[in-house]
Amino acid sequence: MINPKRNHLLSALLFIYGVVSYNYQIMKKEHKKIIDHISTYLNENPEQRFGQAIFNLKINEFIEEENLINPKYQLRDIHNDSDEKILGRIESQLKWFNKPKESL
Repeated sequence: MINPKRNHLLSALLFIYGVVSYNYQIMKKEHKKIIDHISTYLNENPEQRFGQAIFNLKINEFIEEENLINPKYQLRDIHNDSDEKILGRIESQLKWFNKPKESL
């Protein structure tokens, strides 16, 4: 369920994904899953800013650097990433977050 306190975040997500209406019914299933994952993550981590959350969930990523001594830390353009690829990165990151600490 989407938290009304996070409605401004949902508005930003709907804009990002090109959904003009708040009608949750017309979204693709991948969009619903992505928004649900972000909403849950932000509810569990309210101290984090929205930008931190989308980075921590691997929606945004840095460009892989060849020069590891002087990295530039530039964000990779995710425009052509499929919804499925983004969803896969989120779910992989959530699994990593939930791993028992002793196995790390």
